[in-house]
Amino acid sequence: NRLVGVSHVSPSQGDDPRTTGQGLPRAPRVRGEHAAAAIKCGPNPRRHDRTLLSAFSVSLWHTHWFSVAAMRAWWVCGFLPFLAAAAAAADPAKGNWEPLIRLPTEKGDAPAPAASAAEDGVTKWAVFVAGSSGYGNYRHQADVCHAYQILRKGGLKEENIVVFMYDDIAKNDLNPRPGVIINHPKGEDVYAGVPKDYTGKQVTAKNFFAVLLGNKTAVTGGSGKVINSKPKDHIFIYYADHGGPGVLGAYSHLNVVL
Repeated sequence: NRLVGVSHVSPSQGDDPRTTGQGLPRAPRVRGEHAAAAIKCGPNPRRHDRTLLSAFSVSLWHTHWFSVAAMRAWWVCGFLPFLAAAAAAADPAKGNWEPLIRLPTEKGDAPAPAASAAEDGVTKWAVFVAGSSGYGNYRHQADVCHAYQILRKGGLKEENIVVFMYDDIAKNDLNPRPGVIINHPKGEDVYAGVPKDYTGKQVTAKNFFAVLLGNKTAVTGGSGKVINSKPKDHIFIYYADHGGPGVLGAYSHLNVVL
């Protein structure tokens, strides 16, 4: 609803010098339905003021009432059922969060799948890249650390994992748990043990490609660790950041990666 100002012009007002440019400016004309109402009110504009204000107050009251009713309906019909469903899905007995990533076909209480059998002459590698910096992007480095812990628990050797991350989250002044990174409110520390192969300004496109190609001489700074793969080896690349189809939203010095 819009608050519309209404001015009334009496029959003798046109001859008053105060409203013809010699004093106060002429009041704006009333348009639309308010003009019709103003004409009907005749020589008693104050009475019409009370009528318009009363109607406007009623209109505002109805608008407020419907807004409150709509908000209550949203809470009752939308948000509260969502909370109930979330509570029903939780395990009240244990209250623990399971960090295992399961396939859609697996049951919630199914045991973790067994590690795949090693293939002769095949080595598995992994490259983790957190493509953002700043505490506001906590989730990206947390996801990379979590992925590292999952692969380590799955049997992948640390020497076969290369981690790119800005590393400005764990010891950030805004972190309520200094030195700790979690990826779930009930999750454990996923930062401990994560190698800081390439951090800060060492996270560059040049180093990224050098690591993938196994070119140690092209690496600048960092641990110098590269993917020393053979033709049949498997390389897993995990990149966490902003972006969309055909777009990577990394910080500037990594924006040309991939």
